[in-house]
Amino acid sequence: FRVGEVVTLHTSRFTKDDRERLDHAIEDRFGKNAPAHGGVIAVTTQTVQQSLDLDADILFTDLAPMDVLLQRIGRVHRHAQRNEVRPAGFKTARAVVMTAEAPLEASILENGEARGKHGVGTVYDNLLIHEATRSRLAASDTLVIPEQNRELVEMTTHPEALDEIARSMGDVWQKHRSRVGGVESAHACLADLNLVDRSAHFGDYSFKNTDLAERISARLGESDRRAVFVEPPAGPFGGRVRELTLPGWMMREVSLDADLAPSEVRSAHGPLGRAIQFAFGPARFVYDRLGLRRDETPSADPSEDVADA
Repeated sequence: FRVGEVVTLHTSRFTKDDRERLDHAIEDRFGKNAPAHGGVIAVTTQTVQQSLDLDADILFTDLAPMDVLLQRIGRVHRHAQRNEVRPAGFKTARAVVMTAEAPLEASILENGEARGKHGVGTVYDNLLIHEATRSRLAASDTLVIPEQNRELVEMTTHPEALDEIARSMGDVWQKHRSRVGGVESAHACLADLNLVDRSAHFGDYSFKNTDLAERISARLGESDRRAVFVEPPAGPFGGRVRELTLPGWMMREVSLDADLAPSEVRSAHGPLGRAIQFAFGPARFVYDRLGLRRDETPSADPSEDVADA
């Protein structure tokens, strides 16, 4: 998958302008009017499972909750009129769901928290839904959608179904169920504490005085930061990068109270094409065709010439 001549991924770790470039490029290549010749592989995250009108010949996906999988499967053989131009071997809609060699139980920690690869514990924290989905897929290699959608989702996400899985699979899963339920209750309490009283006059309203942090974070204790470039450097796809959103989980050592701006900004061609390197407080980042990530390379010698963007 390319944007112009640049081989890349489709993920959320790009600027708004670059995400639009990614969206246009992937719809041109996988959309309703995509060319009927030449193969292409797109490596993506959840960013393509909804909103984009894509029509793939085959899908390879990590195990995910059933409702999420149905969204992804909806991007396979989406347009019947394209069946005539599909290559041999791809005339039947097929999705390959990949699972880890180790059982899901191996990703449950002693305290009941889920933590593992492929989004376990970060994107998806309820492994009971994963297990219910895996079990349902193992029972049959054919799904009829959308006719079965409601049945499939309720069988794999309904609280009673998840309680039964926890009871039948032993203490580790029971502990995980308790952990998930406790976190859900805490989130509900946090939301309730910060509900806006819409019966109060706007000018008289003030948020409740609680022991919680003054700032109500969308990510429950973590806050994203904006890195605004005074002199926008050139990005991986040719456009200028004016600002980047830095996820809170990438910069836990950076104080939320500090008034910071990008520093030590460098833009030059590297092994992965055009790349921007910069510091934000004590954290260092790189932005290139793979998106935004922490920069683990040694700091550049400050005496070196900074490449002209």
